[in-house]
Amino acid sequence: MSISRRLMLGSAASLAAVARVPSGFAAPRPARALSSAQRFLELLIHHDEAGREPHRAMLYIPASDSEWFAIDTLDAEKYRRTNHLYRRQGYRLRRVSSFHTREGVRYAACWQLASGPEWHTRHAMTREAFEGHRADYARRGFRMSHLDARAHYAAIWERGDASTQQIVSGLSLRDYEAKLAELTAADYRPIRVSTTTAVGQPQFAAIFEKTDGRAWTERHEMSVGDFKKAGKQLAAQGYRLADASGHMQDGKPKFAGVWERT
Repeated sequence: MSISRRLMLGSAASLAAVARVPSGFAAPRPARALSSAQRFLELLIHHDEAGREPHRAMLYIPASDSEWFAIDTLDAEKYRRTNHLYRRQGYRLRRVSSFHTREGVRYAACWQLASGPEWHTRHAMTREAFEGHRADYARRGFRMSHLDARAHYAAIWERGDASTQQIVSGLSLRDYEAKLAELTAADYRPIRVSTTTAVGQPQFAAIFEKTDGRAWTERHEMSVGDFKKAGKQLAAQGYRLADASGHMQDGKPKFAGVWERT
C-alpha cells in the first residue's frame, strides 16, 4: 500500500487509458497548473480479479490544485478508520471503490483537502440497502456525487438538489443501453458509470445528471486496446477522461469511460 500527496496535474495530451502498473499509486510529483482539474490514478481492476497486474487509468476531477491522499488497498475496518481520520482533518472523500481479493473485499479511495457542502458516505451495501439509502438521502436534501457497485455498493452524497439526477443500478447491458439512450434523449448525461459482473454477465450502475452544455461521450464494454485507442482519439479532440470503471468478463478486462471536452 502506498500513499500519495498532491498528485500531479497533467495535460489532456497525456490522457492515457488503461495502464498496468505495480500495486500502489504513483509516487508524488510536483504539481503544475493546467486548469481547474486534478489528475489522479484510478484503480479499475484489482490484480486479484485480473490474475496479474492491476489495471488503472488516469482520471481528471474538477478541482483546484489542492492536497490529496490516495490509498490503494484497505480492508473494511481500515477504510472506515482512515475515512474518519481524514474527515476530521478537513479532507473530503472523492472516490471509493471495492474489489474482491484473496483476502476478502478491499477498498481503494482518495480524499481531497477542501471545503464544501455537508457530505455523507456509505459502503458495503447490498443493492436493496443502496436503493433505500438513495431515496432517504434524496428526501433529506442530498445529491449523489459518487457511486461504485463492484464488490458491494458504495456511494457519496453531498448537500444539494437531487432532482437534477437520475440514478440507475443493477442493469444488464441491454437495459443499461436502453436507459442511456432514453436519458440522453431527455437531456441527461452520465457522470459516473460503475461496471461489474453478475452471474457471468456485465452489470451497470450509473449517475446521470442534467447536461450543462459541455460536450461529452460515453463508451462501454471496451477491451484494453479499445480503451487506449478511444483515449488517444478523444484527447486529440480536446476531451479528457472524467470517469472510468472496469470488470473481468470471460477472463478478459472490459472497461467503461466518460470523457468531457475541456
